Amino acid sequence: MRLLPLVLIGCLVGAPAVAATTYTAASSNWAGYAVETGGVTGAAATWTVPAVTTDGYSSTWVGIGGIRGGSLLQVGTEQNLTPAGPRYFLWWEALPQAQRPVLEVSPGDTVHASVRQAGSDLWRVRVIDQTTGQRFTRLVRYRLSRTSAEWVEEDPTQVGAGLLPLADFGSVTFQNATVSLDGRTYSPAQLNNLALTLGSPYGQAQAAPGPLSSSGGFTVQYAAVPAPVPTYAPPQFQVQVAPYPPPDTARLLRELRREIRLLRQLQREMYSYGYGY
Repeated sequence: MRLLPLVLIGCLVGAPAVAATTYTAASSNWAGYAVETGGVTGAAATWTVPAVTTDGYSSTWVGIGGIRGGSLLQVGTEQNLTPAGPRYFLWWEALPQAQRPVLEVSPGDTVHASVRQAGSDLWRVRVIDQTTGQRFTRLVRYRLSRTSAEWVEEDPTQVGAGLLPLADFGSVTFQNATVSLDGRTYSPAQLNNLALTLGSPYGQAQAAPGPLSSSGGFTVQYAAVPAPVPTYAPPQFQVQVAPYPPPDTARLLRELRREIRLLRQLQREMYSYGYGY
């Protein structure tokens, strides 16, 4: 699902950083980590399907291309609880097309998901339920920006309805998250990365990621916790509004009197030319 506008986004990298930096940002629908760079050819991770305990929706996924531009290819699991009952399933999506469910899963199943380049504008989407042995693979012809990789717990959106209620998923732990850059594979911790908190930038968060380990592991926790103050902003987002000054009443009165004098002078001239009566 599409990333709704971030309060702040950034962390451009072109190669593994000598000392990688984690930036923070608030998102209205994503919680997790992202790496923004060029030449992304793959992304993968493993997680255990969380059990949802309140009515609502949640998605857990790995993807490529979602930070900037309109392209995003993603694969993952969805965990929903509605009055009709719980539902857990594997799915994949290539924006702007709709989500495509493929297999039913159960909470507690261990899932490995990946998106990898298989050719020019050709991508292999793969997800394996390591608990049951079910698997799904699809070759997708898709023009992808290759400018970012993401590992996300999401509050899904629905066309015409916007954001859906986020289900209490407890927590979900991503393990062995990796990103491939032109064939070489890295942990996101080796690169400048972006920690995304789901919630308002200065209010309460609905979900937040914990620290990112060197092996590419982290946990996203469902909770109302203070959202972090964003730490990076590209120039176009650095908008500063100066306080509006109080009105200068004396100056306004002087200008008003001047306008009245001009109007009276114009009136006298009109009388002198015979336009008055």
